[in-house]
Order: sequence, then structure tokens, then C-alpha cells
Amino acid sequence: MFENFFDTSETIANGLGFYLFGSVHLFWLSVITISCIIAVFCSRRMQLNRRRELLKGIALFLLVSEAVKILLLITIGRFEWDYLPLHLCSVNIFIIASHAFRPTRFKAEFLYAVCLPGAAAAIIFPGWPSLPFVNFLHIHSFVIHGLLLMYPLLLLAGGFKPDYRQLPKCLLLLVVISPFLYAFNKIADTNFWFLNHPGTDNPLALFETWLGNPGYIAGFFILLTIIWGILYIPVTIKEKIKHTKKGF
Repeated sequence: MFENFFDTSETIANGLGFYLFGSVHLFWLSVITISCIIAVFCSRRMQLNRRRELLKGIALFLLVSEAVKILLLITIGRFEWDYLPLHLCSVNIFIIASHAFRPTRFKAEFLYAVCLPGAAAAIIFPGWPSLPFVNFLHIHSFVIHGLLLMYPLLLLAGGFKPDYRQLPKCLLLLVVISPFLYAFNKIADTNFWFLNHPGTDNPLALFETWLGNPGYIAGFFILLTIIWGILYIPVTIKEKIKHTKKGF
């Protein structure tokens, strides 16, 4: 059972992984969904100082888990450049840590606008399907992305109000970082932020079929527009209705 526990996507034998929306995947989707619901329910009943402690605890767990992963892979001789914490979700770990101890409006907005949909996408379309259930990186990936999804949900439960006027700043940060990661990908033969190829079994792969490579990158902006519309239009309408009622 544990003979493949420390395998990576590069070392695992074929045929040992899980299927997209198969029983293993549905198990994790259920666990993460239920955990987020319970966390939000409990958070709403916490005092402010307890809620802050919870956020700090999640941030510290994320940081320690990422460090343990890297140190473990180095120790067993299976570290690859792809395991550097430069994936978008990994970058959000550091933004969460920064927000937990020094919260700002922009950090919270970025976590809602980028971390929340990014973590959800990673859970729905996981990039580690070759890894079996009893595997360190398999478990680590689902747990970490589950917490990345949970954190912004807890911010919402704590009273955070999304503001679409912050979106240009979020987009600017993504645009500024992207060229550096693109260059690093070319040098190190990595694929951080899916900037060099779209991967498989995700919506970006469809854009590559339609637009080619690097044309599929335009799909990022199309998807981002749709996702931000879903995240912000209902919230904005709700707030405007609330303010209108107050005016009467």
C-alpha cells in the first residue's frame, strides 16, 4: 500500500492514479466541500480574535506544509524545478501568510479574485491524476488546495465585501509577474502558471485546440472575464440593492 507513498509524477508507474470525477476525486471534492462549510459555519460564530487566530493557523500550516514538501523531495532525491513554490496557488500561500499577519484590502481582494477560483479550478481539474490515493503529494495537493479555497471563504464569512474596482490592480500584478515566469519556464523547462503549455484535462486545453500555442493564452483572459463576472456581478448587484433600500 505504501510502496508508492513518496513517488512523484515523474517516478510513478502508469495506471496507479485516479480518474477525473472518479471515486477518489469525488471523495476529495466531498471532503473539501464539507470542510469548507463547517469552517465557515464555525467562523461566523467566533469572536474576532479567534477568527484571526484561525486565519493565522491556516497560513502557518500552509507555509510549513510547503517547506516540508520541498525538503522531503530534496532529501529523497526527487526534487524538480517544477516543485518550486512558483505556481499561482503556491504564490497565494505567501499572500495568505502576509494577509493573516498584516491584512490589507488589496491582499484580501486578490485572494478572493485569484486564489479562490484558482484553488477551485485546481481541485476540480487536478494536475496530479497519475498519483494514487496513498501518496504524499496526492494528499498534500488536495489538502493544500482545499485550504487555499477555504481561506477566502473565511474572509467572506468574516464580513469581507468584494469590490470590483480593485480588479485592475489584481490584473496588473498578474501581468507584471507573468513575463518573468514565462522566461523562467523557458530556461528551466517548467510550466508555472501554464504559460508554456496548457496541460491536459482542463479548459485551457480546449483553447489550445482552437487557438494553438501560444494562442491559448488568450483563453486566460476569456476565462478570467467569465470567472470575475460570476464572482463580482451578483455581489455588486446585491450591494446596490442594499444601498437603494437604505435610501428609502
